Amino acid sequence: MHTFKAESEIFLEDEKANHFAKHLTDRELNKLNKPTNSPMRDELVARCFPSDEVISPEQALNIKEEAKSRTKKAKKVSRKEEEFADLKVK
Repeated sequence: MHTFKAESEIFLEDEKANHFAKHLTDRELNKLNKPTNSPMRDELVARCFPSDEVISPEQALNIKEEAKSRTKKAKKVSRKEEEFADLKVK
């Protein structure tokens, strides 16, 4: 299972984006006690893709990898600070 913060934006390949949108729409329709073939379906799917920006699958992967590397770098820095935080020269 994947979780995303509200109003967050991620870039995925077409197939993955459509897959996530389908399941998210199904989940929201189920919460509303509506059938998954409800007329609301098209509106909810459209809300999954708020941007008209179209990028290539390669660009999506690059954006995803850059985000991962920024997260890893931030974690590495914080670990070093914690690891040596209690060392004091007397």
